[in-house]
This record gives sequence, C-alpha cells and structure tokens, in this order.
Amino acid sequence: MRKKRKKIRFQQSYNKIPKQDRPLPLAYFQFISDNLMILEARSFQRVIEAVKFFNTRLNWRAAEPVRLGIVNKLFGCSPDETPQPPNSFAEFFDQEDVVVYTPEELEEEIEEVIAQYETEEEKDKAVRAYMEEKSKQPLPEIEEIAVSLHEEGLSILEIALRMKHIEAWEHWQGNKYFTQYDLIQSMIENMPDDQEESEDNLA
Repeated sequence: MRKKRKKIRFQQSYNKIPKQDRPLPLAYFQFISDNLMILEARSFQRVIEAVKFFNTRLNWRAAEPVRLGIVNKLFGCSPDETPQPPNSFAEFFDQEDVVVYTPEELEEEIEEVIAQYETEEEKDKAVRAYMEEKSKQPLPEIEEIAVSLHEEGLSILEIALRMKHIEAWEHWQGNKYFTQYDLIQSMIENMPDDQEESEDNLA
C-alpha cells in the first residue's frame, strides 16, 4: 500500500519563496551524545507536527521524547526588517533561571494540600483552589517539562502548548497580566450551555 505524503501549507506558496531562501528548515537535530539528541523547532505547532511525524516512523524503544524545553515568548520584527533568529536556542536553555517541572513535584505539592484536610469534599475543594491559584501565576519565560506521549499524552501536550501559545500571544499584544486562569475563564464563558440547547431542542 502506497502512503501519501502530507503537504505542509505555508501562508505564501512555497514556489513563490525566493530560491535563495529555500529549502526551509522546519526543525533540526543536534546529537549531544550517543544516547541523547535534541530536536529544535521554532514554534509550538512545529513541535506537535514533528512529534506526529516521527511517531509513525520511529520505534519509541529506539528513540522517545522525554523532556521539552519551552520559551514562552513570541519574537517579532517590523515589516521592514529581516527576521534574524538565533542559530540555536541553546543560549536560552543554558541559563540558570530555567524553571524545571516534574510530575513528581506537582504530586508532592497536591499531597501536601490534601494532608491538611480530612473529608473528601474538603480535599477536592482545596485542590481546586490550589490549582486555580497556580493558574493565576504567569508562565515562566523559559521552562522545561517532562513529556510522555503514551496513551493520551500527545493530545494533552497539544492542548497545553496551544494554551501556552495563547498566553504568549496576549503578552506580545501588550496584555502582560494575562494568565492561564484568564484563558480558562474565557473558555468556560464561551462554552455552549448544554442545558439551554436541550431545552431549545425540546421546545
């Protein structure tokens, strides 16, 4: 069976891009050691598409993504300027202020919150309040998170990166106090009211 290759669409036709600017590298690998390589991509969308691409072509026993370094910031220039991105993003992740998250740390924090209460209702309420306060904190400019793509991992990662992108976009637009909490509240406000829809269908 012959597989069709999926074409990547650009805002401008690829054929109209000057030949001196082609080919367009979407991402590239750096081989750090015999058992470690880094894939650098310059947008969240490219990260997701790269993961989907290699997910069907690489055996995860041979190579599997385990960590994701993120710069939660959009870079731009005026229309008259030529973009000059860095040759590598290593300069960002080599800094000392990179925030590193692990699932174990979050579990420990939640366990500490739960330990302060007795009933399940109190525990649930406390955890929700804790996560709400956590979502009100701005994303760190540079962070590193653990990645697991098994089961629903890819879908979760895709949603998380989209939400991070929206916050970075809002900051770039000048809304510097926008957080994940604001995004979640906006999503809730725009969520269809199933009850009203059901009543309309019955009318």
